Amino acid sequence: MNLYLNLTSFIPVIFLLVFSAMGIVLGDYFAKCWSENHEILYFFTSLIGYFFAAIFFIPTLLREQLISAAIICGFLEAFGSLVIGFIIFKEKFNSIELAGIFFGVFSLILFTASNKS
Repeated sequence: MNLYLNLTSFIPVIFLLVFSAMGIVLGDYFAKCWSENHEILYFFTSLIGYFFAAIFFIPTLLREQLISAAIICGFLEAFGSLVIGFIIFKEKFNSIELAGIFFGVFSLILFTASNKS
């Protein structure tokens, strides 16, 4: 455990959060693939993505408040999921859903900005 804590202490918090968000987005990507194909490899790959997300997220709590870390990670995850949903899976949204996405991302920006002031 000490080796893990020592190694992660040299990584800036923002990088840990970016890596965590990338793990979540990869987990979401493979979970979506599993939902379309029901291949067991996609299922376990999504779990691995979520596992790595936790590995990078947990040490941020030693240096950052939970709400700050969760909001920043959530913003990065939302952005990544939007990109994957729109570009890779060609998902379409109606105007109400698009407004919800906009306000959701906007609220994360407000929370992040207010937490840093």
